[in-house]
Amino acid sequence: MNFLQRFQQGLLEMLASSSGGGLSANKALVVAYSGGLDSHVLLHACESVGLPVRAIHIHHGLQTEADAWVEHCRRVCRQLSVELTVLTVDARARARQSPEDAARIARYAALTGAMQPDEVLLTAQHADDQAETLLLQLLRGAGAAGLAAMPRRQRKHGVMHLRPLLPFTRETLGDYARQQSLDWIEDPSNDDIAFDRNYLRCRVLPVLKQRWPEVDHSFSVAAQLQQENLEVLEAMAAVDLAGASTQRETVLSLTAMKSLSAARQMNLLRYWLKRQGKQPTRKILLEIRHAVIDAADDASPLVTFDDIEIRRFRQQLYLLPLPAEFDSRQVIPWPPEAPLTIEPLALQLHRGKPAVTASPGLAAARRQRPLQVRFRQGGEYFRPAGHQHRQSLKKLFLQADIPPWERDRIPLIYDGDEMIAVAGYWLAQDACCQTGEEGWRIELAPAAIANEARGNNNQT
Repeated sequence: MNFLQRFQQGLLEMLASSSGGGLSANKALVVAYSGGLDSHVLLHACESVGLPVRAIHIHHGLQTEADAWVEHCRRVCRQLSVELTVLTVDARARARQSPEDAARIARYAALTGAMQPDEVLLTAQHADDQAETLLLQLLRGAGAAGLAAMPRRQRKHGVMHLRPLLPFTRETLGDYARQQSLDWIEDPSNDDIAFDRNYLRCRVLPVLKQRWPEVDHSFSVAAQLQQENLEVLEAMAAVDLAGASTQRETVLSLTAMKSLSAARQMNLLRYWLKRQGKQPTRKILLEIRHAVIDAADDASPLVTFDDIEIRRFRQQLYLLPLPAEFDSRQVIPWPPEAPLTIEPLALQLHRGKPAVTASPGLAAARRQRPLQVRFRQGGEYFRPAGHQHRQSLKKLFLQADIPPWERDRIPLIYDGDEMIAVAGYWLAQDACCQTGEEGWRIELAPAAIANEARGNNNQT
């Protein structure tokens, strides 16, 4: 069979095994199209065998030629009569993140975000890329997850992602491109051996191929074996996760985790983070285990990577988004008749349903004048409804098992200089409605959820 026949057969087999019914009439393929040789061959091959396809080009803005590449991709797609979508991303690296990782994460986030239901994402990695990836992971001391390299098929963030060119070498793709007189972009950064992947491609793999001509195939087999090992490890991790789960998928029981061996702890950590869309290195996993899981009970350990942080509190392990910066000294006016969105915290305060006597609400006199929202400064005292005495807010937070990192971000409701509520937790005894009086609950929710709930209520 020639290249196109092998490509078509392999892709259709992957689609059939992925969806159970193959390529349905309303299912489109989406090619991540950079304009380079590999993605141009992929796009051209899909169109040549008559598969429904559209293209997405990611404008990273990292090269001076990036705008010209967009125009090149538009021209090629017009020639092929293929729909093209151009997406611009911010590919700047965060702390502890390489430029390559930052660009990859931004690229895949944009691609998956632009996918429509029942579409399949195709990317153009080939056998040489697989060899480079396996070598990079070996040099980084990766385990099975890293050495499995790039799977031909995976579902991530609800999107089916296929790599139909993995069985083909770069040489094979180049031969096809020249036979079809394709015009592609050459990215000058691909020759910069300051990048590890480029160094392997330009300096290491050519030497290996001189001695072992079938090295690409050997690496592909090795990666496939590691993928099979990874399936076994993840099956075990799923069992351990069930034993360590809590009511929240981003919180694990440290008591359950500590009953596992160190190796199973690491395996569970990697699997748990993967389910949250993260790909931690072994170095990060070790840091989490040593700095957080093994920390003293009275410690407040913290590990950050990508856009998340890992913390512990009361024998539980938390995965949290990096908190937005905000000024805890601010005072925010709040007319309680209207919802109040606190932007940096993505929280919303709003009036809830009328309270009954068993669950006291805010007295009418309190809600007829503007209130204020403040945040903990230290030294506050408060008497919740039903309590006999005032207590320090710090002690109330401790008794309620509120994690330390949340305490300074909980809105405190003031009437003048008097604290009358701790949003989401308590109403002050002196602010409650009288028996028989209709009172208001003060409710706190993530802003997006609160807006959605009010929208639904307005429709009923």
